[in-house]
Amino acid sequence: EILYNMMEKFEWILRISTFVISSRFALLENLLIPFYLLTISILLLYIKFKQHKYSWLILILSGVTAGLAFLVKVAGAFIIPVCLYILYKNKVSFKKYLHFLLPFSLVTLAYYSYAYYLAPDLITRLLFNQANRNFFGPLNIFYSLITIRFQNFPLDTYWFWGFISLLIISIRNYSKHYILTISFVSFLMVYLLLGGVNYPWYPLPFLPIFISAAAYETYSLLKHPSLVSLFSFFILPFSSSFYWGYMVYRQNENNISIYRLFLLLFVFLVLLTQNKIPKLRKYSF
Repeated sequence: EILYNMMEKFEWILRISTFVISSRFALLENLLIPFYLLTISILLLYIKFKQHKYSWLILILSGVTAGLAFLVKVAGAFIIPVCLYILYKNKVSFKKYLHFLLPFSLVTLAYYSYAYYLAPDLITRLLFNQANRNFFGPLNIFYSLITIRFQNFPLDTYWFWGFISLLIISIRNYSKHYILTISFVSFLMVYLLLGGVNYPWYPLPFLPIFISAAAYETYSLLKHPSLVSLFSFFILPFSSSFYWGYMVYRQNENNISIYRLFLLLFVFLVLLTQNKIPKLRKYSF
């Protein structure tokens, strides 16, 4: 089970890395996202074996990877509140907090101390320059969420579906999905405070959170379908996938009729799962 969970986290790393690399930009988020997932995975491994005699070594390794994430980009500071909350949620001793925070502090201070030693004036100017950036600047992601363009289909609603899924699973079962919720809130605060301007790559660390939330909600949809969840899935991710995966390559075909057939199929599934067709109920999910 532990190996499966670790491989699942590694799959997230590969998936997100492929996404950002495909943009052909050498972005710091290419490293920040894998370090975030790696830190959380190692910390969860510690929680799994926290009764083991040498489990503190795993916790130290988690602190080191968190420090490396911070060195990759200052926005990586959002990982610290997430990790501290995980430790608090699992009721560890104060000594365990130090096992995590000390390696993090040593990794980050070693770099900044050496940089200050080499060029103190330059480091000071850089810090003040960053502090003078626009406040609450990068709001483009929220503008995109509330201004979905409808032209026969929702063209790109994957981010919105991930956001809606996160809200649903957080309300439905916060105790199970609290890591995703806290990760979202923590990075949202860092994103708003440090972002400055609307660069499109700033919100990329939201992706593993939204992808995970969407995966959980889709799995829940298959296990326990409901009227609202099925239609939400049809209107948002399914319609976007239908547009980008089918319509754009077949502009001259009767795409609307095919889309309506899929809509009827979803309506039939809704009726089937809601016991509106009792005789066929035994063949449903």
